[in-house]
Amino acid sequence: MMINLISSGALVIIQNYSENLLLNPGDFSYYLTSNSFDKHAWFYSYFYRISSDKHSTFQQITNSSSNSSLMISSAFFQLNQTYQFLVHLSHRQISSSLQSIGYLFVQIEDIRSPQITIQ
Repeated sequence: MMINLISSGALVIIQNYSENLLLNPGDFSYYLTSNSFDKHAWFYSYFYRISSDKHSTFQQITNSSSNSSLMISSAFFQLNQTYQFLVHLSHRQISSSLQSIGYLFVQIEDIRSPQITIQ
C-alpha cells in the first residue's frame, strides 16, 4: 500500500506560510496491486512534530477517526520551520494488525513571487 498525504505523492513540499494545508491520504493513497483505495475501510490518526528539534516526539493532532482528510490552518505554521506529519491507518474490519503509516515533510517559507509590470 502506498500512503500519500498530498496529491503529488511528494515526501517534501515547500509551501507559503499563508496557505492552509490539506492532508488527504484517503483520496491520494492506493494499493500497489491496483490504482484504487477504499478510504472508508480505514481509521486515521494524525501526528506532527517540528523537524528541527531532534529530540521532539510526535504530537497527536487527531485520535483515530474515520475522517480521511485533515485541514491544517495556516495559523498553525511558523516561518522557517520544517514540520513532519505522520498519518497512521488501521483497518476497520480486518484485524487491527493491518496498519500502515505515511509521512510528509513541510517546509514553511515566506515566498515572494517576482512581479512583472507591463505597461
